[in-house]
Amino acid sequence: MIRIVVAACALAGLLSGVTGGEGGWSALEQITVDPGWSGLASSNGTAVAVATDGRVHVVWHDEREGSTEVYYRSRDPLLGWTEPETPISHGAVDARNASVLVAPDGGLVVIWEDRRTGPWVVYRNVRTPDGAWLPADEIVSESSADARKPSAVFDEAGRLHVVWQDARENGYHVYTRRYDASGATEPEPITAPSRSAWNPYVGRGLAGDLHMTWHETRSEGWKILHKEYRASAGWDTTAELITQFPSTSWDARFIVDPAGLLHVFWADDRAENFEIYYKKKYPGHPWGDDKQFTTAANTSSGPRPVVDAAGNMHVVWEDFRTGLSTIFYKKITAATGWDRQDTRLSDGISTAWDPSITVDGRGDIHVVWSGNSTGNFEIFYRAGRDLIPTAIALRRFDATPAESGIRIEWELEETPVSTTILRGSEDGPDGRSIQTPGNGRSGRWVDRDVVPGREYEYRLLAIDREGASTIFGPVRARALPAPVGKAAPNPFGDAVVVRWPRPASGGVSADVWDVRGRRVVPLEARDGGDHVTLVWDGRSEDGRRVAAGRYWIRVTAAGRTTAVSVVRRPD
Repeated sequence: MIRIVVAACALAGLLSGVTGGEGGWSALEQITVDPGWSGLASSNGTAVAVATDGRVHVVWHDEREGSTEVYYRSRDPLLGWTEPETPISHGAVDARNASVLVAPDGGLVVIWEDRRTGPWVVYRNVRTPDGAWLPADEIVSESSADARKPSAVFDEAGRLHVVWQDARENGYHVYTRRYDASGATEPEPITAPSRSAWNPYVGRGLAGDLHMTWHETRSEGWKILHKEYRASAGWDTTAELITQFPSTSWDARFIVDPAGLLHVFWADDRAENFEIYYKKKYPGHPWGDDKQFTTAANTSSGPRPVVDAAGNMHVVWEDFRTGLSTIFYKKITAATGWDRQDTRLSDGISTAWDPSITVDGRGDIHVVWSGNSTGNFEIFYRAGRDLIPTAIALRRFDATPAESGIRIEWELEETPVSTTILRGSEDGPDGRSIQTPGNGRSGRWVDRDVVPGREYEYRLLAIDREGASTIFGPVRARALPAPVGKAAPNPFGDAVVVRWPRPASGGVSADVWDVRGRRVVPLEARDGGDHVTLVWDGRSEDGRRVAAGRYWIRVTAAGRTTAVSVVRRPD
């Protein structure tokens, strides 16, 4: 039995559109003070990051010295902006689109583009955990053509992946490069050479995978596409088209929530002016429908989403409803859905551009943007603290293997309105949620739809009487092996396993047949020592899911054929 408890929370509530410290948002803080123009990364950049100690790190481009360089500053959670504004690029010309990442060792990595050598080039600099920056900038793109719009992420193994748009081969295409302790790979293309690709954004999933979105030219205009990276196989060879409506769609950003759902936001002009749209995808399932996220009378663009540990999503964007570009915010919780009212973060009477957002371990939100409320474009900051305060507390949450499946037990400090189990497996989150019976403080539920021998993880979502939600977990357990000579689970949903005794001589063959006597699919017998294992994933030979109902697994061993009855449940 494994017991792990991680508490997070969500609370519904509406925030007022104010610039002071009301509504959970801090008062406006000005980061830069200089006579030059200061700007932040555009839609695929990440100009703000927060470390595990709560320190906020910000990068921007600044022309105070005549030529635009990359600058850095950090905020101590108790003392504020104690560090001075520090230039970290060396001899940059027209530096743009700087992003900052907190490295696994506690250091920092900053990437950006500039054209000190003529064409646009992607550079990086690194700050060691003791606070020292590299004395020289490193070239990432290594191209004689323009390389722009970099985005980067650390994977589960601590390797840095950088993507950017690169014009070295007849138009812009997305290139990537990976850094680890042994050095760096060579830059390589990961989008089709026949189409122009812009604004790549890369981020992490939950099972060690990465995701990337970008927009490229199609016959009906710009469209959003998606690829996934797996450590064992690299980037997908084919791209997935996310937007198909006959309109222009671009500037996509995404997040992956704790249940493994992929959420994508983008700007789209199907409603005459540009509005922000949104859709999501459960692992192993098709994309959901497009949903309109903003409904302002004027243009909305540049969505930047983040997700906290409880699965609450927070989004900032640029909006022209006041007549000037203004920064707005909205959140979604499991209990109440999207805020009914957008929250204005900038003053609304001056121009504000290019917001960037991050979330810390407490669930507090940190937002920066470039604005000219002082008469010159400077960098501003606000924090949203305790926007979703703690709700229900947990006493225990356990997962234990049992003959009938995996037994889940929990006990809460108070009685919730409802409890839901969110399930994933060692193959990654499967997007499945189970509404548990009863609404008491404690409960027990058996997950019978498990594949023998596979490990599963579970989270508990509890909603209290105020509408606040709390997610606990994950807890993990491995399902018991299937009994020899029997099928389990039976009935089954995703897959069924039969363990069969190994004959003294000869092999084992097996096929699945339906009740009309038609063969559905042959099965491969996998070696298991003193037995063989037969696994059927509920699909026919052409890869399609079969209908619910009874089927027969016919096993032939030592000259004898035995039929094992299995039942596939409805989806």
